[in-house]
Amino acid sequence: MIFYPICFTIPLFKGINNYYYKYKYNYNYKIKMILCCCYITIIIYLLFIYLFIYFTCIFFFLLDAVSLLYDMRGIRGVCRFSSLYTTQFRVHATYDVAPLSHKQLFSIYQNWDKTRDELDLLEEVEERISKWKLNKWEMRIPPLLTAREKELMRQQQELLKSIFFDWGKCRDALNMDLELISSITGLPKGTVREKNRTWLQEEAAKLRWVGEVSKATRLRDAFLRLEVYGSRDHRLLERLCCIYGLGLQGSFESAFSNYIVEDPITKKIYVDEKNPFRDLLAYIIHTYPQIDIIYDFLGFNFIGGYRSSLRRYLECMVSRSTEGGKIPGRLVFGRGKTAEILFDFGNSNESLVSGECTQGFPDFVFVKGSDMTLIIIASENSWLRNRQLPHRKQMEGIARRASFVLGIPFSEVRVRKLLLPPTYLDKGSIVRINEAVLGLSKEEQRNLAPWLEMYQKELDSKDVDFCSLMKSTNEEEWLTL
Repeated sequence: MIFYPICFTIPLFKGINNYYYKYKYNYNYKIKMILCCCYITIIIYLLFIYLFIYFTCIFFFLLDAVSLLYDMRGIRGVCRFSSLYTTQFRVHATYDVAPLSHKQLFSIYQNWDKTRDELDLLEEVEERISKWKLNKWEMRIPPLLTAREKELMRQQQELLKSIFFDWGKCRDALNMDLELISSITGLPKGTVREKNRTWLQEEAAKLRWVGEVSKATRLRDAFLRLEVYGSRDHRLLERLCCIYGLGLQGSFESAFSNYIVEDPITKKIYVDEKNPFRDLLAYIIHTYPQIDIIYDFLGFNFIGGYRSSLRRYLECMVSRSTEGGKIPGRLVFGRGKTAEILFDFGNSNESLVSGECTQGFPDFVFVKGSDMTLIIIASENSWLRNRQLPHRKQMEGIARRASFVLGIPFSEVRVRKLLLPPTYLDKGSIVRINEAVLGLSKEEQRNLAPWLEMYQKELDSKDVDFCSLMKSTNEEEWLTL
């Protein structure tokens, strides 16, 4: 193709040869003709380059249009240029990605070897995220999604971004406290974390003895803050769920590789091709198989809530298995000493919104022997919560029907209700479910859900309506027929 312009210039050279014999001794005219021919050749070359670029752009535009038509038809498996793998041709940072599910994440990161400490990986990933500009987040929204999907993805990013920023401010405050203690005592930062209150009292006494009362006060306050918030695994589950949320978006893995860094020893600049985000996400998937349940319990899933995860969690606890969601249907039979049955009654919030009944249905009904517990997830609408709790007659009707189906004598039946928060599940509610409702021992809880010891979610005091409704609901009161 590059020889095409030469073909156009051959007649020009032939014309020069003819003029050579006509003006044999006119050398100036001959030189002018040669220069003119060269100019024309260069112009033709530039024209061919322009046409090549033009038709190449048209080709990629048509390719994008065809891919967009596939996406509009709902074929999620066909992305813009290839499937969801890291070794693929990229034209834009998020052209060939789409939101992932928990199963897809597990299949992608199933082959994993532990190479570094998880806390080191987490701190490195958080440090890189803290240096991001705002446009770094905006670039991670795939342009091929629908408007609704883009908006949901943007809202999820805003939630994760706010948590990262809050934790970044907390981390900066902790570093300032560490520097303050290190400057006063002369100890390195790593050694300060290992000290206890006895050491604090000795150091404060030394400062007061020499008259440095203000320094002793600042040392004490900074150390007490470090004692509460300064642990490296503080809010560990919440921080890991933030990383898991970025993994679900499917567009952040490439943002943590190919960093230009400087070797602190040799002072040489090199490209770091390691991906701490990939290693950390693989660690999360393998160490916490129920991370999707934890993710919903902590309130990260603001679209569907935590109801489906609560169903899986109850199924795991009732069936005494660490894997839930494999039992089809709405009934789950337990393996405890007494007869245990979990019934997925219906979505309480949707029953109120749809107007199927004036009083909301319970979400789950758990039967253990002759005791029945109605589990209700509170609605986000504070006006609907009062109608959501079943009244006495409704509880009696549910208990009579359940006792008739299960063959339990009416005289032995007891029924009560348990109200849960609307968008998240606090630690106290999980403890009530495990101990008061399911009757699990401490050992069973540790075996079925090892992450419960690290779960630190508390009830939000800002939700005044729910707190007052929860206090007025006597969950210990049994109703007999």
